[in-house]
Amino acid sequence: MPSGGANKLPTVIKEMRGTNQKCRSNSNEPRLEAVDLPPASTDLSPAEQEIWNRLRERINGMQVAAKCDVEFFRLTVRAVARADRTATDPNASVNQQIQADKAAADMLREWGLSPVSRSRVSQLSGKKTETTDPLAAFVAGAFTQPAPEDAV
Repeated sequence: MPSGGANKLPTVIKEMRGTNQKCRSNSNEPRLEAVDLPPASTDLSPAEQEIWNRLRERINGMQVAAKCDVEFFRLTVRAVARADRTATDPNASVNQQIQADKAAADMLREWGLSPVSRSRVSQLSGKKTETTDPLAAFVAGAFTQPAPEDAV
């Protein structure tokens, strides 16, 4: 039975957007390390290998893939290749072209490769920045009392 509403965003995306709320997050959610996707395998067609390498470069630059995402990435590549084939197939119906384009767009959107999903994500830096909040600095033990101004 459908639950209604939009698809749930991954916590990583919510953290990148700055919209994650701990009270609504699953504390037992697995935290996966971002890895680079591997090069295209030889069992893919030449067109799929070209698409794989092109998308791989983009996704690796975004650092959003984990080891377990390789099979989903393969499905994404095949959906994009299918959309490319139906666009050039003179025997494909308009409905087949629309369905293939929609499937490819949906898969690419899952990776954050649409203008809308990309505009909502900002890259996280790997280093923690120093806080300017005096209370947070005090709690962290880095608080220093400002020197009083010399009276004139």
